Amino acid sequence: MKKKGTFVLAAAILISSMISCGVKKNDRPDEEISSNGMVLDSVEIYDSITANGSCKALCKISVMYPTGDNTVDDSVRAWIADRLAYSYKDNSTPSFTITKEMQNNVPEMAKLACDSLLNSSRRDFNSMKGFSINYTFDYSIDTVYTAPSYITYCFNSYCYLGGAHGGSMFQPATFSKADGTMLTWDNTIKRDDEPAVIAMIKRELAKQFFTPESGWTMDDGLLVSPDSIKLPVTPPLFDAEGLVVTYQQYEISPYAAGMPSCVLPLDSIASSLTPTAKATVMPDDASTR
Repeated sequence: MKKKGTFVLAAAILISSMISCGVKKNDRPDEEISSNGMVLDSVEIYDSITANGSCKALCKISVMYPTGDNTVDDSVRAWIADRLAYSYKDNSTPSFTITKEMQNNVPEMAKLACDSLLNSSRRDFNSMKGFSINYTFDYSIDTVYTAPSYITYCFNSYCYLGGAHGGSMFQPATFSKADGTMLTWDNTIKRDDEPAVIAMIKRELAKQFFTPESGWTMDDGLLVSPDSIKLPVTPPLFDAEGLVVTYQQYEISPYAAGMPSCVLPLDSIASSLTPTAKATVMPDDASTR
């Protein structure tokens, strides 16, 4: 199963879908959603509030989550819990207490996250006497690629806080189905090979993202010197095309440039992968044995 979507979401898609509140589970609860051996279910939360007269906040949270009891299922649910609990404003304080029982109840976590966002919005609105403002929150957690040996998830968020305030976030996570390990830059690329991989990323960004056709080039599309580019804060994403490298808004380029991204084919970085990463995304490669 493979799903790909636009990383930067638009606020307009929310307005018509979140007028009333509700919780929507998989429309076919008796039909399992199978993803290369993992059983998944889904939940969608939508709600809204009006406060201080004409201030309004809309919230939509949709989550595709595993229901099994294997190590990888636990790892994915723990990651989902972190994304939902630390999704807004003060990332040092969770919006709800994460427990093992809570991790196993994804629909309840999604509802708590939505309630927290709307309660925070209400507090903001009550401090804005005489203002009329709208907030929008759209969070989506879904699979983007599954393979026999790993599954890749993505957290997409769009927050609009009125006027010119708002932004998008894209955070992927690739998990080993064998032991639930989540791939990070530290356990994916050999440390001694980082400079060579970064050089490849810069070349591919120039070819795949910063092109004359896009209106952005490396010369005028960066907020930083090309020599200072490092591995992104966004974790590595693996799919059928290879390693997807994505930089967040403002990380290396202005807001108007979005999230610069490029793809490194697996065969081009195979020798730079750690044993952990290679066993996850290239399990049949002889060098992993």
